[in-house]
Amino acid sequence: MKKNKLLNKKNVEFSPSERVCYSNAGHEMKMRIDGLSLVSRFHSEEKKADCVQKLMSLSKREWKNYVVQEKSPRNAAGTRHPYKYGLCISLNESDAPMLAYIMWGPKAEGTGGFSIQFHPQHMTGKRMDLLLKWLGDRLGEVFSHLLARAWVTRLDIALDIYGCKLNDYLWGLKKSSIHADYDNENGLPDLS
Repeated sequence: MKKNKLLNKKNVEFSPSERVCYSNAGHEMKMRIDGLSLVSRFHSEEKKADCVQKLMSLSKREWKNYVVQEKSPRNAAGTRHPYKYGLCISLNESDAPMLAYIMWGPKAEGTGGFSIQFHPQHMTGKRMDLLLKWLGDRLGEVFSHLLARAWVTRLDIALDIYGCKLNDYLWGLKKSSIHADYDNENGLPDLS
């Protein structure tokens, strides 16, 4: 028998959703970005070497507001990711969720030289601005250039429907994957 879990306050999102519409049944619907992945490339070996040196130094010291840890890039199945190196950035608080994941050192030719995944559901807009400023201050001008020429590779959108149960609405997109219930102690229940 499946037991009901209490909501964990550490998993409550801080990024406010914006009202987008009402369902046919009159339920309010809100939407927000939960994940944003960008890929970019370096324009010169000199700028790449400088940025990589600065990236590698981020995890070598303690920071007042953030914790930066080296993390081997792996995908959900545990297999290796297209990048060799990665850094996980979290707030400097106990059990803080990951705010950003930076990867570099592509394994295959044709893969962008730099990738960053943001998790804005764990930040307010102001905190996102502060994180971007903090990264820009540490990585220098090349960081803003990487962002300016980046392309979006993944965008995770959360659609919240208020006043109904999860199984009241089950919808999908043509050629999309099947759904599975997502319910664990470190998250909020939903369909994946």
